[in-house]
Amino acid sequence: MTPAARLAAAIDLLDVILSAARDNGPPADRLVNDYFRARRYAGSKDRRAIQDQVFDTLRHAVSLSERLAAVGLAATGRTLALCALDDAETADAEGSGNAALFAGPHATHAPDAAEAAALAAARALPADRLSATARLECPAWLADHLDLDAAAPVLAALVGRAPLDLRVNTLKAEPEAVRAALAEQGVTAVPVAGTATALRVDPPVSLHQSPLMRDGAVEVQDANAQRACALAAAAPGETVIDLCAGAGGKTLALAAAMANEGRLWAVDIAPQRLKTLARRAAIAGVTVAETVALPATGKPRLRWLGAHAETADLVLADVPCSGTGTWRRSPELRLRLDAEWLDELRQRQARLLDEAAALVKPGGRLVYATCSILAGENDAQIAAFLDRRPDFALADPAGGPHAWTPDADGGDGFFAALLVRCPADA
Repeated sequence: MTPAARLAAAIDLLDVILSAARDNGPPADRLVNDYFRARRYAGSKDRRAIQDQVFDTLRHAVSLSERLAAVGLAATGRTLALCALDDAETADAEGSGNAALFAGPHATHAPDAAEAAALAAARALPADRLSATARLECPAWLADHLDLDAAAPVLAALVGRAPLDLRVNTLKAEPEAVRAALAEQGVTAVPVAGTATALRVDPPVSLHQSPLMRDGAVEVQDANAQRACALAAAAPGETVIDLCAGAGGKTLALAAAMANEGRLWAVDIAPQRLKTLARRAAIAGVTVAETVALPATGKPRLRWLGAHAETADLVLADVPCSGTGTWRRSPELRLRLDAEWLDELRQRQARLLDEAAALVKPGGRLVYATCSILAGENDAQIAAFLDRRPDFALADPAGGPHAWTPDADGGDGFFAALLVRCPADA
């Protein structure tokens, strides 16, 4: 594809993603995959270049939108993409810019003089003219839910690109053997400090065709998500429930920690995600996991929860959340989240936490986790829960819940709290 065709494709994708963000449609990564599935002619380098441009633009969409608004332009796929370029690349049709970006049958049209002037003015707007939230690529309304000064290093880190982390599947391989196998493929992977199974691929490369991926020896999983699983300390022979299993990344990590011994329930409201989990489990050599599709509410859910009340040694509740800790990977979430949705998420989180607690046997453990950096979804939920359930306590009151952040730990923003239910005779 020509540079012009790549730019036009990026603009098309941005429009689709912006529309989905407004209408609560599919996530950006799925839309990108669907877009290229329908355009097989795009080579791997073209796909990567277009995806990088789209996601880099989305990571800066808050500040770009404020710049555009300041000069009277609406934030569209076209204006965001062009504002993210430099003046020389987007000079008007009569100017001396990079004509190749606007030439050819698949190109977007060159800016006219007025549009080019407005874009140049938007880019030239001094950073100190932007709002404090825009400078941090944070939606303005979230200022009521964050200490911006304290969160500034985290928010700054969330504007960059995420690393590629792998989880070594100890049912099939050991970390050093995986590192050696990757080195033979010309791939450098280094252990992530403070984890037993995480390797960081640096520089990131596609491993979809690697025998290690095909054979289930490794899975892509953020290092901080792996830390949350390790905090759960699942052990062979235990009864474990992954209450919000999704497509099963943490279920597979729990199964490996259990050495395929015991009983592991993977529960989710989406049957399709559980089908994906089952396929992944087969590749990973996981035999202990049993999937359970439960509706979000209603009698079937209540019956299953009642039948398994106080049976689990460990329950992991990695609850639906704002995803603010994953803004590097899912930058469109900045545009999708609003105050009403956040309030609904908090209510759902509290309900799931109560459901999870009812499944824990006396003396058992409960891990509450989110990929959020917002206190209202994290520490505040734990504090309110402990008020409701005095028979639970933090396993390590001195250490408290754990909050891992991209500026400090490199991985996604992730929160996890390990709670223990008091023994029956306590």
